[in-house]
Amino acid sequence: MPNYNMENSMPIQRNQAFQVCKELHGLGKVWVVRKNGKFITAFKTKNEANVWIYIREK
Repeated sequence: MPNYNMENSMPIQRNQAFQVCKELHGLGKVWVVRKNGKFITAFKTKNEANVWIYIREK
């Protein structure tokens, strides 16, 4: 069963300390990367966010 972000009930994917979740920022929804709950960066697509995490976890 996936973990859920209680703020907007969107499933999040956990990669070690990083998590990716879809959130409303500015004028649209973006994929946000958080580390230990703190905002790190945001991307337009989930794939971009996962690639960013993959590169940093190498």
